[in-house]
Amino acid sequence: MTIRHYHWTSSMPFPPFTSTDKRLHKMPKKPFKSVFSLIYRPLCTGLLSGSLLGLGACGPNIPGTPSGSTTPRASLSSVPSQVTAPPQSAAEKTSFALYMIGGDLEDDLAPRNGIADEKETGKASPLGAGSEDLKEILQAYQSLSENEKQYIDLWVGFGGARKQGWKGIKYADLPCLAQDAKDGYFGNDSCYAESHPSANLAAPETLEAFLKFVKTKSEGQGRKIVELWDHGLAYLGMGNDTHFGEDLISLDEMKQAFQAAELQVDLLGFDACLMGSLEVAAVAQPHAKYMVASEELEPGHGWNYTYLVQYLARQPKASTLDIGKQMVNSFIDSPAHKKTANKTLSVLDLSQLSPVINSLPDIAQLVTPQNFAPLLQAVEGSSRVGVQAKDKLAIGIDLGDFAKKVKQYNAQASTQNLQTQLQKLVVYSRHDGSKPGTQGLAVYSLAKKLKPAYNTNVATVKPWADFADQFFKVGSQDSKAPVIQASQAFQTQQAKQKYEDSCTLRGEEGHCYTIADNLGLASVQQIFSLVQKEGLVVDIGSDRLDPEKDGKTYFAPNWNGEWFRLCNGPCQNKSDGVTPSAFYEGETEEGKRLYISPALLNGQDIDLYLEIDKNHQIVSQWAVPLIKGPNGDLVPTRLQLEIKKGDTLTFLYSAYNEKTEAEFWQESEPLQLSQEPVWDYTEIPETLRYFVEAKDYQGNFTETPLYEVDALN
Repeated sequence: MTIRHYHWTSSMPFPPFTSTDKRLHKMPKKPFKSVFSLIYRPLCTGLLSGSLLGLGACGPNIPGTPSGSTTPRASLSSVPSQVTAPPQSAAEKTSFALYMIGGDLEDDLAPRNGIADEKETGKASPLGAGSEDLKEILQAYQSLSENEKQYIDLWVGFGGARKQGWKGIKYADLPCLAQDAKDGYFGNDSCYAESHPSANLAAPETLEAFLKFVKTKSEGQGRKIVELWDHGLAYLGMGNDTHFGEDLISLDEMKQAFQAAELQVDLLGFDACLMGSLEVAAVAQPHAKYMVASEELEPGHGWNYTYLVQYLARQPKASTLDIGKQMVNSFIDSPAHKKTANKTLSVLDLSQLSPVINSLPDIAQLVTPQNFAPLLQAVEGSSRVGVQAKDKLAIGIDLGDFAKKVKQYNAQASTQNLQTQLQKLVVYSRHDGSKPGTQGLAVYSLAKKLKPAYNTNVATVKPWADFADQFFKVGSQDSKAPVIQASQAFQTQQAKQKYEDSCTLRGEEGHCYTIADNLGLASVQQIFSLVQKEGLVVDIGSDRLDPEKDGKTYFAPNWNGEWFRLCNGPCQNKSDGVTPSAFYEGETEEGKRLYISPALLNGQDIDLYLEIDKNHQIVSQWAVPLIKGPNGDLVPTRLQLEIKKGDTLTFLYSAYNEKTEAEFWQESEPLQLSQEPVWDYTEIPETLRYFVEAKDYQGNFTETPLYEVDALN
């Protein structure tokens, strides 16, 4: 078996670095419990504060601004009203139905540990992400005039959480919600139109029954809007009722429920993570004219319900498209939502979906051994959504960005038809600047680890499934590892070099290589490591390396041994605090770099996100807890937590023993924060090394020797 690293000096003949080892980074499943993990949506950081009928945990709700702007242009009170009299007929009213699966977003807040809060405390808790959104709805309702209230007919089907009154499902309209909230707790009144205490909200028959109820109640009304609320997993489905384990509503079950209910709606919304995907749109198309969803994680505060309900009541003549745009703008621009990141939301005109799907076979025709390398570049270079820190994969990629990248890397490829049809389908799309490559619609990412889950029940778009199959077929033919060789293009003009690959580029010293693979490269990265006793190499971070203009030469700068450090209060010396594992993920619209770190927060698995400016300062950080999800896998939640005083943080590292060739996860010493945490970027007082790794789609990889770190001046 090939040893992971070997030391090489300039006195040795310089061979190409090669490897045929296909370890694929298979490590023992601890502290993580699965190689494959999924993504759920995170909550807003302020969920535990706020009064019942005041501004709520997520603060005031303010509508949107033009695309690209982050400055709100209106307040709640400025929503103009067209209403001067009550509606003359039902056709002037809007039916708005919300299917809310509370789950752990409602019942497990403090601490986030998989145990229901009410079970831990022994008393009722009025807190929860679902309850907060119901409060926002009531805030809007109480602000409406009597005439305005008559223009909206709103029904909520809520339940599915381990709380008093949240087992099963209850149907409530606005007057009932207002009555239910009088004691500060939802779910314990008797005003409900229907109550089914044994129902599983993740079962298709429960969704079907609610949709049939909505169909009956909305007969004759002019506009119909249905929204599904909870965790979302794109093509894998959504939601889970915590009374029934890890069950989800699959896309196939969702399709069955809508077909059986025979309900046609003007707009179908998903206040859930990752549901802005091509596969979900294909399920929605027969039943809705428009769809509003996010292709990325949605923060737990979700949509801006106060503004949305006011807009529906005060603007009864607004078009459905305008309503969709208001959903997007109020979600992106609300000052209360600025603390959370990775926000995207888009409006799809589902009448334009078929031309997009029909254009996909043009892409499938490109999958040949000769074209695989540029196609792989397009896949790996596209904006990723639903990223996994430990597994280093993504649930989806942005379809528009992918089409753009295909043309960028293969000038002969024709993607104009797909791009044109996508512009007709995605009629409105915005992000908060953290996802600059997203254009409004994602699709299965072609990640190999996710292929078993992308089966006939979820691959609702056959042309993309066919493309994926052909892509896997060609990619699986790659049995050779990438080849790394020293490049002569930028050699240092010195009589004596430390390494054969030493060079200077753009005034910076480092290493130059030519890197090639017979079917193309999936990734090239520079990895930073600690070297401990007995040949143990512990990776603490990485940066992506992009090729130079020639497409084959790569430059890795010398590393001076500085890295991130987290201290209990101000860092007094170099040995204070803990060094995180921080792996490069991407860049924001403002050019800030985003890193992700697997860790434990108060004993719970998390993904820690770090946003870094050009001076290596951490400008924002948030932790997304992971819980046990479908089939026992760890899944990120909707919660975005801030690391603070009183927390205990333990980082997780990928470690490799050069003597035994064992690879495993290693934990840092726990950092107990008795003071507010302080981040630093400083020299790490350890034995440090770094190397470059090139990997192909099949998982074959090659690594350079371990380089010594340049001493700081």
